Amino acid sequence: MFSKIYFFLFCSIILSGCARVNYQYSSNWSANKVTIDGILDEWQLPLEQPASQIPIRYRCSNDEKYIYLAIQASDEYMKAMFLHQGLKIWIDSTARRKEKNGIAYPIPLRTSETNDIAKEAGSSTQKFIELYAASMQEFDIYGLADESLRLSNITSKEIKVALSFDHLNMLCMELRIPIKTVLGTFESDKIFSLGILVNNPSKTVDDDSNNDSSLFNDRNQNQITQGNPLMGPNSQMMNQNMNQMQGPSRQLSMSSIWMKIKLADKVQQ
Repeated sequence: MFSKIYFFLFCSIILSGCARVNYQYSSNWSANKVTIDGILDEWQLPLEQPASQIPIRYRCSNDEKYIYLAIQASDEYMKAMFLHQGLKIWIDSTARRKEKNGIAYPIPLRTSETNDIAKEAGSSTQKFIELYAASMQEFDIYGLADESLRLSNITSKEIKVALSFDHLNMLCMELRIPIKTVLGTFESDKIFSLGILVNNPSKTVDDDSNNDSSLFNDRNQNQITQGNPLMGPNSQMMNQNMNQMQGPSRQLSMSSIWMKIKLADKVQQ
């Protein structure tokens, strides 16, 4: 008799453990409309810092229609990689690491485009920054349509993106992604995986991992840092020492960030 009771108790514990899906962060409920302009005034600051200490911050919020994502980078090398290599944001409704539904943003500018912006800005650093950020209107989508597409804020009604540089020269990004497109219908406490990847790395680790690995595969110096005011006063020196920054003293701990996030429910707020 007792053996049967213990057996059922054991099975209940195992089944309850299997049914539980752990998550790392809870999304915040967006009570007010989030304006996608790259300005993070509507967000609770500071943003989340990855456990791996990679020098970016991020935060996720949602309402019943959209997932909102804010990303912030102050590190000069990280900003250079964002702008030169671009970024991919993946959302996996199965709470795994499937790179199926995603958005590529920002789309790196060609050297000729950067030069055109520099000519228009003249000697004004502030104007260069404003023009550069304003030019970041395009993004690529993967798995959200029958084929990969390049869209813009003008051609897309639902997905919106924006980039800006704040008064401390931090690179700030905002994205709005419709829940129905990536997760289906809104579900209270839905768990999904969010991936933030730079330079399409082949190796990934969890956000809560202590694994130490190189962040980027491309060791080439990038032209976007040469005298570019977006990179701060040390951009020339940073460009000259790019390869040295890849060394052991400059490893950035991760090749990507993957985290499990629980959707917020208005009732819980």
